[in-house]
Amino acid sequence: MAKRARQHGTIAVLKRVIIWLTVALAGVGTIAVQRHIKHTEMEQEGRVAYRNKSGDLLQFLTHELRQYGGTVTPTSNLPVMRAEWRYAEDAHGFQILIAQNHRAELVRCLTSSLGEPLLREQYPHLVYKEDRFGVGIVANLQSDPIHIICLRRGAL
Repeated sequence: MAKRARQHGTIAVLKRVIIWLTVALAGVGTIAVQRHIKHTEMEQEGRVAYRNKSGDLLQFLTHELRQYGGTVTPTSNLPVMRAEWRYAEDAHGFQILIAQNHRAELVRCLTSSLGEPLLREQYPHLVYKEDRFGVGIVANLQSDPIHIICLRRGAL
């Protein structure tokens, strides 16, 4: 009789655990579906959906440039730039938003790793032409956050 009671108690606990796991999975599934719907709506409305990223921005940037057809050969060892940023992409290229307080470090790191940008003295942007790396890169240093755009060859 005691054995049967323990089995019944164990079964009851297992049922509760299964119910809670089912509820938790349903909740996670609901959140995932809501995010997907929001992302789809934003794309249909022409708005950009950014994802949060963090780590070494220069490593990430050079990797992404290559993914979009760039032939990036850094002019020196890549400096490490630890930061948090937001990232969006589509078939034509990608965008990065990074806080204005990283401006000096960003300029130093991009110049050190990619070379001198074009027209630096005339514009508040860092501009690297498509014919130099196979992708076009523009960093608007006046916007807050700083807006970096990379477009694959022929996107414009």
